[in-house]
Amino acid sequence: MTQPLRRLVPLLTVLALAAGCGQAPAPQSACDRYADLQASSQELRDEVAGAEGVDELRSAAKQLDQRLAEISAFLDQIQAASDGRFDQAITEASARLDEQRAALVSARYQAAETLGPQLEQIREDVRSALGPVKYLLDSQCAAG
Repeated sequence: MTQPLRRLVPLLTVLALAAGCGQAPAPQSACDRYADLQASSQELRDEVAGAEGVDELRSAAKQLDQRLAEISAFLDQIQAASDGRFDQAITEASARLDEQRAALVSARYQAAETLGPQLEQIREDVRSALGPVKYLLDSQCAAG
């Protein structure tokens, strides 16, 4: 090794170590966030069922909207933690969730006879939208 290069190696080592200091901790792993997404998705399946009457159905629609906002936040966190590996699937799922949230806004003003089936359809559409993301993450995040 040449003399100038020998002097440069310790300097580069110190600079590389210093570069890591003072940075924010890495975000929670994509698999941890995926576990949260799965739990929220399970709760989505359990909601709305059994709601009767327009007031209960409107309340269920509001809960569904809140659940979709939560799921969207989990998707954003997974995307941030996954270093771009799932960007396309997450972007597409997020766009479809946004469409379902927009459908909920107008659905809240419908009669009970049409609101109930529409809420169920929205839940099905959300499950369908999340399918590709779940498929990818299931293959990446081994259970326990």
